Amino acid sequence: MIPVEHARLLGRAIGASFDEIEGRIETVWIVPDAGHTQAFRTQPRAYINLVAGFFKSKLVRPTP
Repeated sequence: MIPVEHARLLGRAIGASFDEIEGRIETVWIVPDAGHTQAFRTQPRAYINLVAGFFKSKLVRPTP
């Protein structure tokens, strides 16, 4: 089991601000009351929306 503080440390290591980390802006999503790998089970709709939104914003269709 990995403590949630490790997610915060990883976020800070990639240059995320405190507001981005604690405010769940793009780089880190910390789900209250969810154990390790339990975000989908705890908040399935939010999980799907965030993961789909991440891929939609990061994956760009190649231009011909």
